[in-house]
Amino acid sequence: MKKLLLICMANIVVLTCFSQFEKGEMLLGGTLCIGADGSKQVNGPDELKGPKDFEFKIVPNFYYFLNERLNVGGGVGYSYNATTTYQFDLDGEQVGIKDRSSGPGIFAGANYFLGVGEKKIAGFYGGVQVGFWSGRSTEESYNPITDEIIKSDPFKYNSFSVSAFPGIFYRPTDCLVFQLGLGGFGLNYNHYTDKYPNDTKETNSYFKLGGNTNEIWKMRGTTVGVSYIFGGNNN
Repeated sequence: MKKLLLICMANIVVLTCFSQFEKGEMLLGGTLCIGADGSKQVNGPDELKGPKDFEFKIVPNFYYFLNERLNVGGGVGYSYNATTTYQFDLDGEQVGIKDRSSGPGIFAGANYFLGVGEKKIAGFYGGVQVGFWSGRSTEESYNPITDEIIKSDPFKYNSFSVSAFPGIFYRPTDCLVFQLGLGGFGLNYNHYTDKYPNDTKETNSYFKLGGNTNEIWKMRGTTVGVSYIFGGNNN
């Protein structure tokens, strides 16, 4: 499988100029994530491309520090996902079949920070998030008789997710914080429901426990953040 190309700007926030978090400080920012992944599979003597995945997500968020280590908050956003699979048509050419989904979402979360050293300019953190996404999807299929790609009518989907993940933070200056969320080493649960135009429903769920270094190497589930804080007693 080819390397995942992932560019994430997570928690682009407005922060105060301190080396230590404190109660009352607030984080206002957002998450931008763009990811793509592709693979190859073999079908008979010929090599068949795919599947390929593309993800775009933007989520403004707000967090409030209850004390010097724990903050809570949430956000709203928009996501777009597309998956392309390939198969051979009647002429032996490869045709791409796409499934797409997009819609708004909302989440709530908390992060616990543990600084290392006297000034605590670097350390670890753990994050927990609960999210709900809803929107519209379309699916494509290939008809070998008519040699056509058929697109379905739009249908609704709902997705509920729970995730927990570790991370690393570093503060090179009082005003600047970098965060690296290691989702590939985290725990993820997702439950989603598709509601088709004929009133039928299809429900699926999956549970995944990370710890695969290959996931980290390919940046799968990884977020990179730059943060800035406001509020607190010294602002």
